[in-house]
Amino acid sequence: MPERLRYAHLFQGNPFESKDVTETFSLLHWGNKHERLIELNAPEPLIMLGMMAMLALENGNQLRFQTGEAFLAVGHRSNRLYVVPRKNNRPIDVPDFSRKLNRIGRVTRTDYLSTKGGSQEHYYYHEHERPFPTLYTHPTGVGYLQPARHQGGASYAVGKEGIVG
Repeated sequence: MPERLRYAHLFQGNPFESKDVTETFSLLHWGNKHERLIELNAPEPLIMLGMMAMLALENGNQLRFQTGEAFLAVGHRSNRLYVVPRKNNRPIDVPDFSRKLNRIGRVTRTDYLSTKGGSQEHYYYHEHERPFPTLYTHPTGVGYLQPARHQGGASYAVGKEGIVG
C-alpha cells in the first residue's frame, strides 16, 4: 500500500499546527526531549529532524553531506523540509525562498542521522513517491524541498511517523 494512503491523515493539514515547537520536536523524535533551542532567523520556526547524510536526485546524482555540515529540518507552520548548512558549528540563517532560487532537481530519497526514541544515533532514509519533490537552493546554501502537486495536495508530509509520500 502506498504511504500516502496508509498515512492519509498527514495530508489533511499540518499535524503540528496545534502543538508548540518543543512538543513537535518530542513527537518527531519519538519521545526524546530537545537539548537546547537555537535562535536563528527563518521564515518560520524550524524543528531539526537530524543531520543531513544524502539527497538522491532523479537524474542519478547524489548530494552527500559531511558529518555536521547541514541539518534536515521541518517547518513548524508549513510542514516542509529544509536543508540548513552549519557554519562555526551553528546553523546559518534561513532566507525567504520567494526569490534567488536555484533549481537543483527532483529528490527521490532523503537520508539523515537522528536520535529518535533513545540516545543512539541511527541512519534513516525516505524513498519519496512520485511525483517527487524538487530541491531548490538559495545562494546562501540553504535548501528547500518543494513538494510536487499530487491529487490537489502536496506530494509529501512530515509527521511523527517521519517523512511520508
